[in-house]
Amino acid sequence: MSNGDNPFEVLGVDSDSDTEEIRLAYRAAARRHHPDRGGDPALFQAVSDAYRSLRTASGRAAMRTMWDGGDGAPGPATEEMPFLRRPRSGPIPVGVVAGVSALFVFSLLVMWAVAGPVVSLVVFLASAAVGAIAGTLRHLIDDRPPPGQEP
Repeated sequence: MSNGDNPFEVLGVDSDSDTEEIRLAYRAAARRHHPDRGGDPALFQAVSDAYRSLRTASGRAAMRTMWDGGDGAPGPATEEMPFLRRPRSGPIPVGVVAGVSALFVFSLLVMWAVAGPVVSLVVFLASAAVGAIAGTLRHLIDDRPPPGQEP
């Protein structure tokens, strides 16, 4: 990490982030930019250096003082690596989930009437398996254990 790179911005976290949030951001960025996976070695080094400087409470305090001036005001802007920022997305609205679920159930009923029960059952089981696999992958990517398996 060069002297001009704000480590909070390199990892895409807020300056008041805790140890766990910084660790998760580092792991995601390291996976994305690791040279063994086709990433750029310079970006990987910047991510590693940023994590090294932020992984302890004293390191975060020192970086906060250096980049915020200690008063909470924004520090120098560095827009060199905006693609490292983690996208912030909120929860999916309940209405969207309910609408998609209703559409899925309706399509299963139509398929049952047109194609018969065996084909409908196979499609239902296949879609349930795909949903389970997608949920597992989401938890692996987010670096969180699935519900019910928290440590």
